Amino acid sequence: MSKKSKAVCMLCGKPSGKSICDACAQRVQGEQLGKKSKEQKGKG
Repeated sequence: MSKKSKAVCMLCGKPSGKSICDACAQRVQGEQLGKKSKEQKGKG
């Protein structure tokens, strides 16, 4: 009963060997860096 299902990215649904594909991981990292930068500028 344990059939191997094809791994897909949890964010975009495209086939991927990881739970989050490299393209989505880079996009998420970029968004977080942008938020961090805005927060730091607001505190200064």
